[in-house]
Amino acid sequence: MKRLVVILLMVLSLIPLSSEAIRNTPGEFTIRGYKLNRTVGPVIEVVDALTGSLRDITDDYNEIEIDGYYSLGSAANTTAENVSDIAFSYRVYGNSEGSFTVSVTVAPFINTSDKTKVITTSYFLLNETVRFLDSNTETSDDVASYTDETSGNLNQTNNLTISDVATSTTDKIVRSLSSGTGVLVDKFSVSDGKDLPAASTTDVWIARGAVGFVIDSESYDEADEGEYKASITVTLSVN
Repeated sequence: MKRLVVILLMVLSLIPLSSEAIRNTPGEFTIRGYKLNRTVGPVIEVVDALTGSLRDITDDYNEIEIDGYYSLGSAANTTAENVSDIAFSYRVYGNSEGSFTVSVTVAPFINTSDKTKVITTSYFLLNETVRFLDSNTETSDDVASYTDETSGNLNQTNNLTISDVATSTTDKIVRSLSSGTGVLVDKFSVSDGKDLPAASTTDVWIARGAVGFVIDSESYDEADEGEYKASITVTLSVN
């Protein structure tokens, strides 16, 4: 038997989802809502999107046993448009301007008894969106403000705008070597368009994304029996 486990390592502390629906029994579901803290940030949260639990990835829940929740395919030929399995989703939110990067470092499934043996895996960066909570657009409903560095006075400036930033990295990585890792990168920026001290607003911005994956069917069939684990590290950095 081949047992597959995803290990997720987080860099920042996580908080609950703002809303989620969890299916309990056929025909029934529960909706839970949370009010976002509008005075802190940036904050990142990562959620198990594969097993149906929608659990937050934390120090106490950072291994996802994916047996029974994935389908096999061609790691080389599958594209982002036809990925069927999403391992996890992430969300970053805050209320001030800046440049931010979400980096997802991925590895193939490695045999825990013989680390030279791997199952080839493809990872994809999917469903990237950026917007403000109140306006539901890429521009805030609320005029931002900043503190004058000389007088200490609170001054108003333009509305903040959030936008994706193009990167040189690919949105697909195929991992087939036990010694190699790859990095998926999602960059975005929040700005009032002026060269002033960092401004903030009451309208919270949100940047979302997800990581899909494909386990290569040929590599899986040829793999020895045993337990295989794939390590994934999600990092939020402020540039």
